[in-house]
Amino acid sequence: ITEGPFSKSILPTQELWIDGGHNDSAGESLADQAHIWKTQDSRPLIIILAMVNRKNPAEFITPLIPYASQIICTQIPNEKETYTAKDLFTKVQTLNVKELSFAQNIREAFSMINTPNARILATGSLYFMGALLQE
Repeated sequence: ITEGPFSKSILPTQELWIDGGHNDSAGESLADQAHIWKTQDSRPLIIILAMVNRKNPAEFITPLIPYASQIICTQIPNEKETYTAKDLFTKVQTLNVKELSFAQNIREAFSMINTPNARILATGSLYFMGALLQE
């Protein structure tokens, strides 16, 4: 993403990617892309994750864990069926993520990223993608 509200939330040296994936197959496909990125340039991959509570976070995020230097759990704004940031954090915490945290909202999640050359992947729900693009 090079335009829009959240493109202004990142440094010029960072990249922002979004993907509405939310199931095990999407997690595997994203892991394939993360592997390509890692072999291309080894930029740190930071994942901002938000999901609806009908989905299984472990099935989705597990294939991505080996590639993620940090995962920040948050919640989907204005979505009553979202995992809260804390609940999603608790679910992902059992998966042995290197650096895991949670943020109460999208803006806070972006403010927690301190890696100048990070590749940021916001993912976990189509609803989350809509919120990112509209906020």
